[in-house]
Amino acid sequence: MTRLCCFTLILSSCICFAQQITITGDIRDQNTHEKISNVNIFVKNSQVGTTSTVNGQFSLDIPTSHPDSLVVFQHIAYKVREIALDSLRQLTTIYLQPRIIPLSQLRIEAQGEPSGIQSDLPQAITIKRADNFANRGFIDAADYLSTDQSIQVEEQISGKKSISIRGSNPDDVLVLYNGIKMNSAFDNTFDLSLIDLEDIERLEIFRGSQTSVTGTGGFAGVVNIVPKIERDYLIKFQQRVGTYNSGTWGLSLYKNFNDLHSAYSYRKGGSTRQFSGSDFGQDYLINKSEQHTANLDYRFDNNLLSASYLRSHLDYDNQRYRENINNMDQLVSLRYRGRIFRFSGFDLAASQHQLQEDQHLNSSSRFFSEFLDKHLENTSYNYTVNKKWLFSNTEFFLSYQFEDASLNFRDQLTNPERNRTDIYNEQMRRQHHGFVAIAKLFNQLESRYIPVFDMDICMRNDHLTDARETDQFSTDKTWNKTTLKFSSNMEGQSQNVVYHGYFNYGKNVKFPTMLQQVSSTQRRAFSDDTTQLKPEISNGYDLGFEMSGETPEAIVSAIEGWQISFYLFRNFFTDKLRTSYTPGFPLAYYDNVQTAQISGFETRAGLFLLNKKLTLEIGYSNYAISDKAAFPFKYDNKFTVDTKINHHGYNFHLHAFYEGEQIGWIRDFAGGFDEVTLPAHFNLDLHLKKNIEIKKFKILANISVRNLLNENIELVGLALRDRRYYLTVGVAY
Repeated sequence: MTRLCCFTLILSSCICFAQQITITGDIRDQNTHEKISNVNIFVKNSQVGTTSTVNGQFSLDIPTSHPDSLVVFQHIAYKVREIALDSLRQLTTIYLQPRIIPLSQLRIEAQGEPSGIQSDLPQAITIKRADNFANRGFIDAADYLSTDQSIQVEEQISGKKSISIRGSNPDDVLVLYNGIKMNSAFDNTFDLSLIDLEDIERLEIFRGSQTSVTGTGGFAGVVNIVPKIERDYLIKFQQRVGTYNSGTWGLSLYKNFNDLHSAYSYRKGGSTRQFSGSDFGQDYLINKSEQHTANLDYRFDNNLLSASYLRSHLDYDNQRYRENINNMDQLVSLRYRGRIFRFSGFDLAASQHQLQEDQHLNSSSRFFSEFLDKHLENTSYNYTVNKKWLFSNTEFFLSYQFEDASLNFRDQLTNPERNRTDIYNEQMRRQHHGFVAIAKLFNQLESRYIPVFDMDICMRNDHLTDARETDQFSTDKTWNKTTLKFSSNMEGQSQNVVYHGYFNYGKNVKFPTMLQQVSSTQRRAFSDDTTQLKPEISNGYDLGFEMSGETPEAIVSAIEGWQISFYLFRNFFTDKLRTSYTPGFPLAYYDNVQTAQISGFETRAGLFLLNKKLTLEIGYSNYAISDKAAFPFKYDNKFTVDTKINHHGYNFHLHAFYEGEQIGWIRDFAGGFDEVTLPAHFNLDLHLKKNIEIKKFKILANISVRNLLNENIELVGLALRDRRYYLTVGVAY
């Protein structure tokens, strides 16, 4: 009897196994041949389904009771594809066609993880996903962001890169890493040359002065860098070589343990440039960099716990101007999103940011000789608690943010001829409390064309205290500012067209940075009222309209779809912080300009042809800047044209751009400063990429040519717009 039961169970198992079919394969983009993760695969009109992995692979068990079934492949950014089961069994790779209108386009999500600043007021948002920049030869994040018509990159000869948006200054832009603030508490800027584009999921660009959730200082916008959680390799190595004897190599490692994802990357590089008019072997500009990045992400019960570590070392040696800089920048962060006990909608973050810098400058000339040694240590701790409540037609968002920052600053100026040494020491402690409350009312209209019309209101209060102590004085300064913002937002769809419009109006505030206060005090006596810097106030409005559509094949078969956007804004500044210099001294002096303003408009249009194999994009921006001294080296207009071709895994990108005239100040060899005008210019960049897969290995190759139209423009003896070549090769397993 026992043997009979065992035989019956074995037979039943064999019958059950025989009653299902297992289909396996991988899913790729039809044009780029890149793997597609998070594709929903299911049998039509059934509960049978699965999801593709980060490698684009899937395994689907289908009961034999569905022999004539259709298997559906569905993804937010691709057209739905249905394949008969009999045909699917003959395929090993399924290609999906990209959509022009993604599902849920007006929501910013990736792999179910919403953006941390989605709760802010609606504004101009551009999402740059990895397929736009991965393995394209862009040196760093700043290099790629410069292709946007509203963004200007400011690169110092030390190699530091910061960006401005809409004609603003770099300290008007907030940079986030997965929602964690990267800007230094010292000068409210971040060096984007530290961010390698490898293993970045997407870049979120928020343009406008109405940001509130991310804190004060985002007068012009926010850039949020979102790293990948899951990656399609275990180990990856890349090497880039190019102009100016530049070379950068990187090693990346990734491993997941069920729901725990761990990643680490190391990058080291450098370049050597020679100043014009120098003899061979003399007057070089040498830049070296070393960077570490590590991430841990753990998913459990629909919650996410993330930890990040970024550390960089930069060495800069300017042999002509006898200037040396050694810089260390480190960020450690921890973030939790999910449920606490029975309450959902929490977003908690904590981070520590450390900045250390040593600078030595020899200002010797035939007229005088001075040596400047500067040392600073800046440490800041940031804590954020966000909570969201969702109701049927209302959303409430509350946030508390606290920053505790300290600065140790030492400045030593030596004049050997006068046998004199001046030393300036300062310690500063800053505590910043921020409270944010946002209410959103969702109105569902009966209108056929505008079914959604929202009204938003935001209030923010900031309380900031600076405690300063030098060899001559000690003082405390307290600021308390409250700002209000209002917004309306509409969304709609008509057949093959979707559109989105918004209008924002309100006030924003930015407090003087530690650098600005220290520099101003150094230049003049503390008792001078002009050194008592005031917070900047920005009043303005922002109007935007975006539309995209797919073209029915019956009309024009070659044109897949189109996109167009238009933005109009105006910002009026009170007590705008302005930079100026004392001749013979290399540090800036800051004061407040009573009024300044920037207004302008931006537009971008895109056309998608031949099943989106060919993309044509045109962008234009035009700004009216009232005070060029308050906004140095900013152009009034920029024009971009992009041609992108993706076919059978080959990627071709031609970027043409025009930038208007730029005016600013620069230090000369004798230590003074002169006004410099950079003329308007037009140029071209070219990128060609190809990935080759051999079994489990993926070979990466890219060729980039920058500034195809070589121009003989120099600034302090360095070519600015000369032709540059870069070759990148790599292998991943």
